[in-house]
Amino acid sequence: MPTVTKMLRTGNGSFENFLRIARLLGLLDGVQQATDPLNTDIGKLRADEDTPKRIR
Repeated sequence: MPTVTKMLRTGNGSFENFLRIARLLGLLDGVQQATDPLNTDIGKLRADEDTPKRIR
């Protein structure tokens, strides 16, 4: 089984593996919070812009 260091050196790391390691270490919730655009004021404003308006 490859180690994290070996994967980083060879460039074989993937986002899927990153998420698996984060889950294993109990850091997945923190990763989700850090990457959620709705946690920022700008992200909240942009979410309103991207919401389609209802067609009547």
